[in-house]
Amino acid sequence: MITEIPRDKLLEEGKKLGAELMEKDATQEIKRLKELPDSVKEFYFQKGLLYTGLKIINNAGHELHSEEAALAAKYSMAILHRHGGKQEEEAPETAG
Repeated sequence: MITEIPRDKLLEEGKKLGAELMEKDATQEIKRLKELPDSVKEFYFQKGLLYTGLKIINNAGHELHSEEAALAAKYSMAILHRHGGKQEEEAPETAG
């Protein structure tokens, strides 16, 4: 016969496991970061500054055109995502 585990106990166990995983993940990420060459760390830092600046400009564009959705939509960060800036080309029409 299957015994039912109280929800509170199960929830508490899940929270405990989640916290342990987060701690282990953070420890691994810190170790990985410390092992990177200084040039890579500097590159990541500069990349973060650039992203922050672009995000500020993007948000300002949305605010500037908040009344016109089509204009606000032109300010997009999708170009920063891999394949995000590409638009699908329409297939050429064939005479038939």
